[in-house]
Amino acid sequence: MANNSEEYARTLEQGIAALRQGDSIEAQALLQRAVDLGLDNAQVAEALAMLGRAHGTAGQYERAEEALHEALRRSMGLPGVHARAKIQLGIVRYQTGQVDAARYFLEEAEQELKRQGDQQNRSIALGNLGMILVMRGEYQQAIDALRTSIELCEALNDLIGVSIQLSNLGEAYLDLGDPAGAQELVERAIRLADLLGSDSMQVNTQRNLGMDLAAQGRLAEGRAIVERALQLATTYHQADAARQCQASLAEVQYLQGEYEAALATAEALQEASGESSVRRAQARLIIGRCQAARRQPQRALLTLEAGLVDAQVSTSKMLVLRLHAALAQIGTHPAIAQVHRRIGAQLATQIATSLEDQDLRTKFERSALYRLLKS
Repeated sequence: MANNSEEYARTLEQGIAALRQGDSIEAQALLQRAVDLGLDNAQVAEALAMLGRAHGTAGQYERAEEALHEALRRSMGLPGVHARAKIQLGIVRYQTGQVDAARYFLEEAEQELKRQGDQQNRSIALGNLGMILVMRGEYQQAIDALRTSIELCEALNDLIGVSIQLSNLGEAYLDLGDPAGAQELVERAIRLADLLGSDSMQVNTQRNLGMDLAAQGRLAEGRAIVERALQLATTYHQADAARQCQASLAEVQYLQGEYEAALATAEALQEASGESSVRRAQARLIIGRCQAARRQPQRALLTLEAGLVDAQVSTSKMLVLRLHAALAQIGTHPAIAQVHRRIGAQLATQIATSLEDQDLRTKFERSALYRLLKS
């Protein structure tokens, strides 16, 4: 019995390590073995929760939901295990665009883990909650959650966690018009990841760095890094991360004036987006901007309006903001453009006034996006 328990613990640990390093295929095999080795409901539920997460990372959402619901069922009456299962369900719901449900599960898990003093898993809940708050445009709360997650990871000497959350914080900084600050955070994340010797865990970090460089005008360099991130995501079967890389690549191609390439990348993303309203909105934003650049204003208007509906469904405030900004630039429809500029300006003001960090607020108010909508 002792040997079986030790083998279970070792296999579970190896599976979690593979998942955190981005290798979803190896993680699935190890975590399924941990499920099979589990000796009671607590052990099986723990392994099922992580297996569900691994399925979600690979884009196998039905299998993810099945594993996670079974984990929740088996962990009833086991508060710690139940809270950790809720974290993984929240992450998968976020991956499938169910943002409100994801937030609910992560907030519940974070509070329960705080009461239990489980700082390791609380840091994971806070990091993922931070990214949901970024999506919703609640940037000050997002920054607070991500900074707390980083502090917890540092106290635990969890270098993987520090690297992941530094990169996530950099993403928030980029949204707020501070690409240099974002680059500094992301490069710290990359140095930590390099120490750990893992390429597979660097997909989002590399993508973020590429976008930071592109935002500073270093388009060719940024594009090469985003393309590498996409290759890594594909190699390690990180389905949602690959779609996010496609969205970033299409944006850089557009900024380079390569409208045919950007259109092809965005159309491929739209085809692959499935039920994800976030990815459809990202794709349609680029497609519409390319159509406008190719002097097809009516097609651009229809595409961008469809993208705006997707963005509103996704509750991504920054995507909504960017789509209003794109619609405000359709010069052949001045009355429509003015409406979108006014709505976008209101959203931009909401974001700016919510920021307690005066330096970040100033940078956001000086960003091209903010100035476009306020003009």
